Amino acid sequence: MFLLGDLVSIGLLLRLGVAALLWVMIHLVIRFHHRGIEIAGVILMGIGLSWWLIQPTLIPPYGPVFLIIGLFIHAVGCGLRWLRHLR
Repeated sequence: MFLLGDLVSIGLLLRLGVAALLWVMIHLVIRFHHRGIEIAGVILMGIGLSWWLIQPTLIPPYGPVFLIIGLFIHAVGCGLRWLRHLR
């Protein structure tokens, strides 16, 4: 009989569950908060910084990548808010 445990471990399922919850949370923040894109960028920067501090020698370096992506998304959100206030 085929069991899910034959292919994946409970640790992997927990990580996928946490990632899915973060994904949904970020999308809800973007959708329902007036500064949602900026907040999503800060969330990603926080995840990246904490990941970098917990595992600084991880190859590939996911922490700095999330930090840079979060900074970029936050900057895009600030730029969009600035453009909105020009009108």
